[in-house]
Amino acid sequence: MSADLTSGLLPITEQEGLLLRLFRCMTGDEQLGALAVALRTLAMRLCVDPASHPFDPNALEFELDMDLDERLRRACPFSWPGQNIVELDNTGDPGYWLEVVLDDATGWFCAISSDRENATEIAQEYLSTVREQGYPLPSDFSDAPNGPEDWTDEDDDLVQTEFRAFLSYWRQMVLRTIAAQSSPGA
Repeated sequence: MSADLTSGLLPITEQEGLLLRLFRCMTGDEQLGALAVALRTLAMRLCVDPASHPFDPNALEFELDMDLDERLRRACPFSWPGQNIVELDNTGDPGYWLEVVLDDATGWFCAISSDRENATEIAQEYLSTVREQGYPLPSDFSDAPNGPEDWTDEDDDLVQTEFRAFLSYWRQMVLRTIAAQSSPGA
């Protein structure tokens, strides 16, 4: 977990240190499973969508009527730090596009160690969708533009980088929402 996700939390206790050490001994699949269990456990009593106004009991009631994947997709940002060329509106309906792409949102959310591969997969889907929708990419304005169905490695790299930032920001938003509800005085 990156330092920016935990910067707003209290210092790590001895018990948390033990959990962290145990977590580091797990394989990637075991870590993903442990994160999914922790997320599911917290989601039974806390909102995950920052837009749900988490301190309103009606917001939690509303969220609990959905499965966790749907709740996590609702928490997806349509804009994030580091976003420059990706414009989710170019996919047609951004909410629907994210629903299709992030069909197993819990798996995507918890697979931190697979962000590079996951961002590559999302980028390929985004680039393909943008081309289908007829929107331009940066390489279209170069001296040697590509055909209407192609994109350059540079386009691909830029979009992958932005989707890695998307995945990170998505987690940060959800974690802040959960932490705000579980901190003393919430």
